[in-house]
This record gives sequence, C-alpha cells and structure tokens, in this order.
Amino acid sequence: MNPQPPVTKMRIDALPSSGEQTARGEIEPAPPLADRLAGIDWTFWGIIALGALLRFLFLSMKPPHFDEGINGWFVDQMTKNSFYRYDPTNYHGPLHFYILFFAQSLFGRHIWALRLPVVLASIGSIYLTLKFQPFVGRMISRIAALAMAISPAFIFYGRYSIHEVWLLLFSMLFVLGLLGLWRFGTRGYLWCVGVGTAGMILTKETYIIHLGCALIAAGVLWVSHWITPMPEVKRARQHWDLADLAIVLGTAIFFIVFFYS
Repeated sequence: MNPQPPVTKMRIDALPSSGEQTARGEIEPAPPLADRLAGIDWTFWGIIALGALLRFLFLSMKPPHFDEGINGWFVDQMTKNSFYRYDPTNYHGPLHFYILFFAQSLFGRHIWALRLPVVLASIGSIYLTLKFQPFVGRMISRIAALAMAISPAFIFYGRYSIHEVWLLLFSMLFVLGLLGLWRFGTRGYLWCVGVGTAGMILTKETYIIHLGCALIAAGVLWVSHWITPMPEVKRARQHWDLADLAIVLGTAIFFIVFFYS
C-alpha cells in the first residue's frame, strides 16, 4: 500500500490573484507632466540660467589678462613640481591654484578651462543670493540675484580667472551662515560659517579684512539695536552641540593646513 498523507482540518487560504495583489500594493501613478512643470520655480532657475548663459557665452574669446597669465604660470609650475609652493608675499592663498590645476588636468591647457572654475563660482554666488530669501524676502533676494546675473562688472569678473570671485562666494556663505544661525540655529548653517571662513582663508590673506568688517558690523548693529530696538531679533534655539562645532572646526583646520603645507 502506498502511504497516504495525514489528514488535517487546517484550512489553507487561496493565494490572491494577480488582480488582488495589484489592488493591495497599488503604486500611485506619477503626477502629470503639466503638474510637475507647474511645481518648478521657473523664476529661481531662470535667473541662474541667465547668469550662466552670460558667463559661458564666448568664454575664450577675450585674450588672457595679465593676472590670468600669472595664475596660469603658477599652474604650469604646479604641473612641473606636483605641488604649489606657497609664498606669503604673494598675498594669495593656494586654493585657486589647485582648482585651476584640477581643471587644466581634466580639460587641457585652454583659456576656457582656466576660466571655467571661476565661472562656476560666479554662478554659485548668484545661487547664494537667492538663498538669502528667508532673511530679506523673496522679492529682494530675486532682484539682487538678477542684478548680479546681468551686472556688466560682475559678468566681467565672473569670466576672469582670478581669486576675487572665490572670496565673494565664501564671504557670502559666511554671512549666510551667521544669519541662519541667528534665525534658525541649524547644523547646516554652522557648516556654512565653517566652510565660508575656511574658504576665505584659503583664497586670499585679505580674509582678515572681511572678518574684521564683520566684527565691526556686528558692533554697529548692537549699538543700533540698543538705540532703536528692533522687533523679532531674539536668537533662535541652536540645534547643534559642541561635537558638531568640533567637527566643523576640525574639518576647516584640516583643509587649511593641508593646502597651505
């Protein structure tokens, strides 16, 4: 006799059909393209796109300036020596030269490759101007960003391979971080202060002037508030601790020592 399986009274539910599985685990369809396009802040990105167009257009047409030639010479020396020999009498930090060296290594020895990093930094400055919206308002931040995007002087320097645009970018990041810490107190704004300060130190020795001006401005603001108190200036509760501060300081010191060594 063939052995028979044991008899059980356990009831086994039928497996759900494919239609039932789809109904239970239904995936929400993607929103229509028109809705997604309507959700894009076209003014925000339009200002950045306009600034980028005016900076990338005919980038290599203008002959190199004297300062660009000097910076290019430093990059050539880095290619020969494999590092940048820092000279404090030059009054320029090493960061710009290392970034130019990286761009030239990627794209070759072209004038547009020498100017490309500064173009990106200039566009980044326009973007940072828009990020001041929580502090100065939507309209003011966008008017300021548009002015930077189409300013003939800022376009000129934004297509010109020198250190000053980096100093602008990092000083804006520094101020944005200070305002953000006062208003919101989040860890991200702490990093803005740290990266902005380290970037200024790595760009030009004149960073001390910018930090000194920031201290003077803080003192003037305190006196002004003492004479004419302003509403809603109470400092926000800080959402970072000493460990976060130590990480930011340690990272900044590491990169400063690394690039200056």
